[in-house]
Amino acid sequence: MCEKLDSIEAKMFQRPENLDSLLTGVDTTNITPYEQARMSSIRGLSKFEKGEIDQSIKELEKAETSFIRQGDQFHNYINKLIRAFTLEQLVLNDQAAELFVDCDHYFGRNHLDTYQFYATLGLFRLSKQLNLDKKALIDRLQKSAHQFNDPNYYGLLYATMGVSEKNDSIKKVYYEQARSYIRRVNRWSRIYAIDLNSLFARITEDPSESTQLYYDHFNKRDYSYAPTDKQRMRYKYGQAYLYAKQGKIKESIEVAHRVLKEATVLNILFVETECVKLLAFLYKRTNDFKNAHAMLEQYQSLQEKDLGSLQQSRLLALGAHYRYSELEREKLELKVRNQRYLFLMVAISLVFTVVFSIFWHSLKKSKYDREILKLKNIEIEDQISRLILSLGKQKNKNEELIKNAEELKVQYSDSLRVSDFLQAIDKNRISNWMEYEA
Repeated sequence: MCEKLDSIEAKMFQRPENLDSLLTGVDTTNITPYEQARMSSIRGLSKFEKGEIDQSIKELEKAETSFIRQGDQFHNYINKLIRAFTLEQLVLNDQAAELFVDCDHYFGRNHLDTYQFYATLGLFRLSKQLNLDKKALIDRLQKSAHQFNDPNYYGLLYATMGVSEKNDSIKKVYYEQARSYIRRVNRWSRIYAIDLNSLFARITEDPSESTQLYYDHFNKRDYSYAPTDKQRMRYKYGQAYLYAKQGKIKESIEVAHRVLKEATVLNILFVETECVKLLAFLYKRTNDFKNAHAMLEQYQSLQEKDLGSLQQSRLLALGAHYRYSELEREKLELKVRNQRYLFLMVAISLVFTVVFSIFWHSLKKSKYDREILKLKNIEIEDQISRLILSLGKQKNKNEELIKNAEELKVQYSDSLRVSDFLQAIDKNRISNWMEYEA
């Protein structure tokens, strides 16, 4: 199961339009909560790709709770990257920029170049918001695309540059470059979206008959792809927009009303709003102020509806964002507490080690000192023994000296010299046997 999910995750950003079919082939028997979270993250990207932003947010929120509790940073940051896409789509640029910067740093630190490429694309789209150098970001993205050696990455880069460009002539060039690269990997859904953007850039720049021919031929191309309702309605609105740019007011009004009716049935709010806005402009041009006023009121109503829907999605996204931030903060606080406990344990262990080392050193020194003292005691005892032996010998000699002196005293009682010698002994002027012999 995990190997299958690994395989899907490896190409989920390259082929997001295929994610539903890939997930259908996953066996969900005995699936674990962690594997379910990974599937929710993949579904979140799939929902985003189809424009189902609210559903995408809910899937991502289910996944991130599990990833944070598991401590799985890798999948958490993949999930965070997808969530940045949703926040950017809802024009919550501050929150989106924060996540793109965070993801860019994480993927860069861990040399996850593929994921970093998408985070850097996000930074490029929000470069004005972040006050970043667009040229430096483009150079960095081109180096990454060259490293991957995959036309898909060059295509995504030029498509993003086309969306970010204000000049319609340059837009067309970028879109053509994007199309030529993505055509090589047969991503027809992406090619159709790029061509649709290129069509509107062409209409804005040059609403001539050649552009009309380009428009008429557009849907005759073999895209091997079924456009979404929103894409189809946008294409149909393009004819009304082209007529308006050509000055064909009557034709433009007719097409705009027809497209408006169909868009209302399909609930394509974006196309409804664009049609009503165009009709208000056209009626004003024909001095039909009554219909112009009615269109302006309808436009205001649609804007309020669009704003209400957008605000609801924004609240959902912000709620998920701040709940996620709270979970992450709690996880961080727990990590900090654990680190403090670990530091405390290390500090206690270190103190214990130092105290034990001092004690052990003192014990060894004490033992060494005892050995030295013992040796000194033996030496002193030896010296005392020798001194006692010497004193014993001296005592014997002294006793012999006294005995001899007594004999001399009796034998030489008349000798003056002997008498002086005996007096010297009595007065301790002769203190050892050598002097006596002398």
